[in-house]
Amino acid sequence: MILSAPIEHQSNFPREDLSDQNAEVLSVLLASKEMIRQGHRAAESAAMIYQLGHKALAAAATRIFDNTSTIVAFNQGVTLYETISSLVTHPPHTDETPPLLMNALGLEQQISARHFDDYTSEAAEVLVMATPRTARVVAETITEHGGSRQIARLAVIGAGAARRFELDNAQIE
Repeated sequence: MILSAPIEHQSNFPREDLSDQNAEVLSVLLASKEMIRQGHRAAESAAMIYQLGHKALAAAATRIFDNTSTIVAFNQGVTLYETISSLVTHPPHTDETPPLLMNALGLEQQISARHFDDYTSEAAEVLVMATPRTARVVAETITEHGGSRQIARLAVIGAGAARRFELDNAQIE
């Protein structure tokens, strides 16, 4: 795989969408499942927000959704979002912080089905409206790996929830 351009650093991501260049480069990189696996592992190793956020979102999704394929698709979206975010922002290594941990535990343990549905639906809408290139990269990556449009939609919901968690906790880390 030959890339014509490197990934640009985007210090204002996720408040701002992916640049056109990053959307193109990431579409190529994320075509590789191995790149997603390695990128996600690096993201969660580098920044506690991804590790704690993903665990909290996955636990809440497991409690709320009754369909395994829905949970898997949601988690794929979280994984892709965290990978994208870490690749364009290059987060510094951080240690676990009590406020971030408390927010993650609160989301994981106390969220009701109705609140989680509102949280994820609103987050997905905002992701699509505020960062359409990011939403497109997530959806296209899922379909490129054989997922249906429904699975891609669920992944975008997961990505939106991960973005919201990151934005809600941006000042904590």
